[in-house]
Amino acid sequence: MSNFIFSKYFNKNINDQGYHIFGSDYTNIMSGNKTHSHLSSLKPGYLNKATYGEMIRISQGQNIDISEFGYSLNNDGHRCDEFTKNHNKKDHILFAGDSFTFGEGVPYMKNWSGILYEKYNKKNECSGYFSLGYTGGSIDLIINNIYKYCNLYGDPKFLFILFTEAYRHQIWDNNEFCEAIPFPPDKTVFWKNQENYILSAYNKIFALESFCKKAQIKLFWSFWPREELEIFKNFNLDNFVYYSEDEIYNNIDQDIYDNNKYAHIARDGAHPGIIYYSGIANIFWRKYEKTLA
Repeated sequence: MSNFIFSKYFNKNINDQGYHIFGSDYTNIMSGNKTHSHLSSLKPGYLNKATYGEMIRISQGQNIDISEFGYSLNNDGHRCDEFTKNHNKKDHILFAGDSFTFGEGVPYMKNWSGILYEKYNKKNECSGYFSLGYTGGSIDLIINNIYKYCNLYGDPKFLFILFTEAYRHQIWDNNEFCEAIPFPPDKTVFWKNQENYILSAYNKIFALESFCKKAQIKLFWSFWPREELEIFKNFNLDNFVYYSEDEIYNNIDQDIYDNNKYAHIARDGAHPGIIYYSGIANIFWRKYEKTLA
């Protein structure tokens, strides 16, 4: 039985505000039904061939080779090692985010969190690779699952987060909590309601920073959307990691270029490739190293 909140795609459920509604599978999961999340047929504890987004693109005629790798989920429905309360005095680190942190469209641990974990683990032995990466997840869902994880498995020593678009949010719809994402994706929705989305995101992240400070968790967080990055650099938040577009590609591991078909773009044609993720991982890594100086 999973203790985390997941969501489920409802393809045609577009409400009158133009939002794509993802119904929460929370009740079913908590009652022991292992029907998983909006990754369609993906289930905790199983090796799954494709995500929901990839399946939709395949149905639309896009040629996606799903034979090379699949998505293996732990018993809590996340693409990482099994969560544990026993860390055997090894470093306990946690990653969180949306599909960029899940690694949609790239092989296991070839996204930013997997690459960063490998760098950290070479110098400091970790208790495992633990990642709350959730495709389509909002800032609400990402932060809520961090709190749940800490309650269940203890506070990590380090927490790295790559946040998503601020206009994704949770709503109450059809007697359940749901994820709402503008559909089709359109940044005009963000700009029309910018003040509300940014204020909501700021308050949630400020509360998370306060929680981590009290719990003595070393927090590093950023955004992947450029608009949110540029806005949040103006706020006085302690653990924010800002980076420019140039910094991403000035911080890549050069060997990523060689012999990797997903170097430039993920197999779904929508998510970034390993070069981008290498840059993001190294930006976080250098920020981490500065705290040791």
